[in-house]
Amino acid sequence: MGTKKQTSPNYASPARSPSTLMASVFAGVLIVGSLALAPAAMAEPDTVRPVSASVSYADLDLSTEGGARAMLERVKLAARDMCGTQPIHSPLMPRAPAQFRDCVADAVDSAVNGLGSSLVLALHKVDTDLVPTTLASR
Repeated sequence: MGTKKQTSPNYASPARSPSTLMASVFAGVLIVGSLALAPAAMAEPDTVRPVSASVSYADLDLSTEGGARAMLERVKLAARDMCGTQPIHSPLMPRAPAQFRDCVADAVDSAVNGLGSSLVLALHKVDTDLVPTTLASR
């Protein structure tokens, strides 16, 4: 009985042209890059997390215009703190400034409506009516 010589399969790849090699490297980079970005893409973009803040007004008389204005300013400051740092406009996150403004406006509206002071509510309404709306800009 003769012994058969076992040969391993030929795994050597045929010679590739430089353009084929570059295409393979580029495809590999794209795959690795997309895998690195996958967790960020899978995250929920507009998650809502409940946040609250306490604003003291024990030292204010909300029945006076001065006290109501001071309270409204405290609420606005607390709302800005709750919504995080104000983002700068960036092409990478074009909606961030509008989301920040919406967050602050919603927080102030909620706090003022829950406060139960008609004077603070009236001053807030005047403030929001005076804010100009930009329809389009270039």
